[in-house]
Amino acid sequence: MNPRNPRKNFADDLLDKKLSYHDKQLSIEGDLNLKKLAKPVEGKYTNTLNNIITKYQIEQKHIAEVLEVDTATISKHRNGKGPIGWDMAQMYSKYFIINHAIMVDAFSLLTGKHTPKDKLYYDTLVPGRMPVVGEYNHNETEVRLFDHTIKPMYLTSTMYNHYIFKNAEDWGLSCFIYVDGIDTKPFEDYDSFFVEDYDYWCVLNSPMVQNNVHKGALQNLCVCKLKDQDTVLTGMLYEKPRRNQQSPVTYELVHPYWYVTKDFLPEDRNLNGIELDWATPVLSVIMNPSASGIMLKQSTIVVEEEY
Repeated sequence: MNPRNPRKNFADDLLDKKLSYHDKQLSIEGDLNLKKLAKPVEGKYTNTLNNIITKYQIEQKHIAEVLEVDTATISKHRNGKGPIGWDMAQMYSKYFIINHAIMVDAFSLLTGKHTPKDKLYYDTLVPGRMPVVGEYNHNETEVRLFDHTIKPMYLTSTMYNHYIFKNAEDWGLSCFIYVDGIDTKPFEDYDSFFVEDYDYWCVLNSPMVQNNVHKGALQNLCVCKLKDQDTVLTGMLYEKPRRNQQSPVTYELVHPYWYVTKDFLPEDRNLNGIELDWATPVLSVIMNPSASGIMLKQSTIVVEEEY
């Protein structure tokens, strides 16, 4: 390590400094809502860094002294005149944590241009949302799609190194609640639902909206809807050989090869040679939502405005 580079041990340097008037611990009421902080006032630019400094009344001069940078640099970062890269984001994050006990993820402080024509640098990462569209009841071997009687809900994350970013909404990710039907009961209402007790299956939303069988669903665990029926099932999907080009495309749905004691599919149905309206692959499973910073929230906006 080069001893002439003082920023190699930046965190240690901060810890070694004596606390000054500016370094007193500021009390924080509740969790720091970065999404709310980053929401700009209409007609006026702002970003997460600027909002934190404003909210907690932190002196820009003191930040400059501790980080050994010019106040002009901090001013540019606050006002979007210059980008906040990874190195500066880490320095700001450590400053807030060590000097003011404000827990700020460095990812949330990154700024950049969203389009080549942008004149200002905006927050790069904003927490996105993954709609919860239904649930799979393993004990009943059936999938239930939530209807209009259930207020829209979504998963979001406070961890910026998680895949739920704002731009992930463009990928069309949705999820199903996994219910084993014994230890965990089907969803009834938001207020009595214990998020940590359940797993969540992440799927592509576009096949369900566009009514097609996604190629990623073949030979994989998927959620699919039988043609011209309300029945939605889950299992491993295989395409059947066609006799000729005019023959309809048919599929076989079977139990996952790794299932142990509990069937995934109803025993009384012949699922060989079925036609489908749509099929979407299960991309991943969130098994420990709290450890991943995952939260379930209920929309406060009416359905037409929300989606």
